[in-house]
Amino acid sequence: MIREVGSGKPFATISAAIADLEAAVGSTPFTETQTIRVYNGSYTETPMSQNVLKPTATYRLVIEAAAGNSPILDGQNITTYGFYFYETDYLTIKGFEIKNFASAFSTYIYNCDYVIFENLIVHDCASGYGIYFIYASKYGIIKNNVVYNCYAPLSLGENCEAFNNNIYNSNNGIGCRNNDIVHNNIVHDITFGIVVNVAANCKIYNNKVYNVNYGVSSYGYGGADNAEIHDNELYNGTVALILVGGNNMKIYNNYVYDNPYYIGIDITGNNNLIYNNLIKNIGYVSLSISNGSGNRTYNNTIYGAGWLVSMTSLTGANYLTNNILFEAGGGGCIFTVPADVGYIKSDRNCLYKTAGYIAYIWNTIPCATLAIWQANSGQDLTSISADPLFVNAGGVLATDYKLQNASPCIAAGVDLSAYFTYDFLNYTRHFWEYGAYYWLAIPVITNQFLSNYAPTQEKMLTAEMDITGRPAEQVVIINDHAFALTLVSGIHYRAIIWAYQIGLCTGQTAKFIAINDVGGSDEFAPSTITVSANGNYDIALIETAIVNLLTLYCPGLKTILNYEPKLIPELPALTLWYDGFDQTQTEAVSYTVNHKWLMRLYVRLLDAKTAQDDVKALSKSILSAFKSDLNLSNTVLKETIPSGIVSAVLDQNNTVLIVEFNLTTMTEED
Repeated sequence: MIREVGSGKPFATISAAIADLEAAVGSTPFTETQTIRVYNGSYTETPMSQNVLKPTATYRLVIEAAAGNSPILDGQNITTYGFYFYETDYLTIKGFEIKNFASAFSTYIYNCDYVIFENLIVHDCASGYGIYFIYASKYGIIKNNVVYNCYAPLSLGENCEAFNNNIYNSNNGIGCRNNDIVHNNIVHDITFGIVVNVAANCKIYNNKVYNVNYGVSSYGYGGADNAEIHDNELYNGTVALILVGGNNMKIYNNYVYDNPYYIGIDITGNNNLIYNNLIKNIGYVSLSISNGSGNRTYNNTIYGAGWLVSMTSLTGANYLTNNILFEAGGGGCIFTVPADVGYIKSDRNCLYKTAGYIAYIWNTIPCATLAIWQANSGQDLTSISADPLFVNAGGVLATDYKLQNASPCIAAGVDLSAYFTYDFLNYTRHFWEYGAYYWLAIPVITNQFLSNYAPTQEKMLTAEMDITGRPAEQVVIINDHAFALTLVSGIHYRAIIWAYQIGLCTGQTAKFIAINDVGGSDEFAPSTITVSANGNYDIALIETAIVNLLTLYCPGLKTILNYEPKLIPELPALTLWYDGFDQTQTEAVSYTVNHKWLMRLYVRLLDAKTAQDDVKALSKSILSAFKSDLNLSNTVLKETIPSGIVSAVLDQNNTVLIVEFNLTTMTEED
């Protein structure tokens, strides 16, 4: 059932449509979806339903803007509430601009479950709430909204999901309670980005938070036990980019940078796991661990001035392992106080400075070197103090903090797979480096002698190499041609290359080489290099491969035929005609065969310009299709379209423009 609201529609206000719906169905559970569709106009009212309507999971209550319309709910700074619903589950509100509810709530949802807010623009509620989904409300979805100039733009209930929201020029960004999931938000120019309010088990991930005082914060709001905060980008803060307290939290894979004033990540509590974070250019303390025990800080990369890791007010053992701490200013890699030294369990790290200290035991011992720190703390006894050899230390990109091949941090770490198995970019760690990045090496296979393979042969060269633990995104380059490698038996990569693609190999050494993402390589001797037996190619298979290729890459063609008919059912069309062959003998029992094909593209000729435009567009599509698969799914050695010609056929009732493509496919046959 649809009720329409607007000028000239059955209902002048949203409230009138809701009242009519309440009168029609009362508190009977919905047996069909009820939609209130609102057209352009400015509505000064409080659309409301309190414990009357009973939508269901199957039949929701939907209050939406009509297609192409942007109705405005305007409080005019005098109305207290915008949308107000109490005990109304399965509600959807979408497509409105909601503004000027200056002292209270633009939307107020109380004890309502499974509510969806989407595509709303909510603004200018300077001393009140934008979207207020709280007080026993659960399982809400808040997506694709823009909220600004509100004291509290978005306050969530329990088990909510908020994503793709753009929030700015406000005080608090997103307030979330128990079990909230918040991801893909852009939050900026506000005091509190994401407020974690007694948020046990919440998940906060894939957010971009910047130009804030506090990025993700539970400051003053209680703990966040079992929270997961990961894969967020947080920058340009003024106080702390992540400031949360709680127990058994996981803080990982966050990119935290450019807070020139105070703190990057500030964690309090017990048994928290902080790993794979990239933190750089924080003015005071990059990572602070305090007021707890059992916290584990693993495989983080921290670069900048100030104090990189501060560990104070500890109540038990706290662990620091596999980290890279690069002090580039006047602070130190590690800061602590005498009473806490015994609680620090730090080892197998790279502690490096270009200025300042390796560590500082406050008011007692400034440790300019690793040896002084070791002697006075008993910590980091097998750690190193060496340049980690970032790709570009001090660079502005996250990838600048990957490791070069010669880094002393490669394979130097402790296996922490009991806690996690991947790196900052979610690559699986097979070897354990220091820092957030797993080092991705790609093998080089050199000096394989190839001979007596003519450039037109279909023979395959197969090279296998043991590169245990390296990822599957590898290529091999032979004589400047790149080929993909396929994973075999879990630890071997096999390169399969057509001999003709290498060129004439008689008496020649072919070099197998691959380059990793930072320009380095490893060398591994292949266990085998073999050549396959000759094979024969089936013309029917080649024909099928051509038709399949055109079907996949040329959706503009309405008809594709593997013959030339008298009548074509629908244009534009392409036909394929086998037009002959030639062959030459290459070896005693081997022939190179060039199969010749004629492809005809037909387009309707109603006016010259449209037909020419169609020909040009479709010709480009066809040529691109064949370039995408040079061996037609391994049915030929190679294929080429050397030429084509355009002509008009005018001596028929339905005139057409034709492009004739000359296609040649090469095979080698016994």
